[in-house]
Amino acid sequence: MNLPPKIKNRGLASADSHIFYRPIWHVKANALMAFRPEAISQGQVRTQKGDMAFLTSVLDVITKKDKNGQNTLALLPIRFKFLIDQSNRKAFLEILKMLQIDMRNRLVIEISEIPAAIEGQDLKHILDPFKAYCRGFICLSPIDERNFRRFSFPGVFATGFDLRNNNRGEVELIDRITRFVSRASALEFKVIGHGIQTISLATNAVCGGVNFLSGDAIHEPIPSADGAVHFKPAHLFGLGQITLAG
Repeated sequence: MNLPPKIKNRGLASADSHIFYRPIWHVKANALMAFRPEAISQGQVRTQKGDMAFLTSVLDVITKKDKNGQNTLALLPIRFKFLIDQSNRKAFLEILKMLQIDMRNRLVIEISEIPAAIEGQDLKHILDPFKAYCRGFICLSPIDERNFRRFSFPGVFATGFDLRNNNRGEVELIDRITRFVSRASALEFKVIGHGIQTISLATNAVCGGVNFLSGDAIHEPIPSADGAVHFKPAHLFGLGQITLAG
């Protein structure tokens, strides 16, 4: 993707930041068919400028994959803090407008760190301009989220949680996941769970109704987003392999 200089040069240099892709298990399809980029930085504090550098580099990568005939869904994580800045939204929208139609249909935007005080109307106002340029939105929230109605507007098809920094015991987490899914599914949301670290947690999440899963128990991050791969039990034990794009 040929990014305009004013966008391409915005943010931190990426020399010390490496992007890996976390495979996401689509439970019903029994496939690793979506990939979530993660920036692994060396000594970098994540800032809004860093977010822009990350987003532009990720979109550049997944656009190239698209041209090479990859048949994957790309999940693009964005912090809410980044989106509340009007100049960031404008620049990001300029980038999305450069995506081809097929790429837009396979791009899912995932918003994290949404403050509990943000009402649905305000969130809708922020996300609406991007709706025409992606497949849809996922809104991540705390595992104890109760107000899922604030996500109930066109474009948001799923909500989810991230357990990577959660210190609760596994038994308690399983109970919280069950409640989360119950509340979300009552409003017909799909549910995605990140940070699934153990096989038992993965098993209980599936039994509890989580639709999409990622984390070390599912598959380690890989250096290149590859096409959809049939999910095998070996992946849960870290024995599965994904053929990387050349």
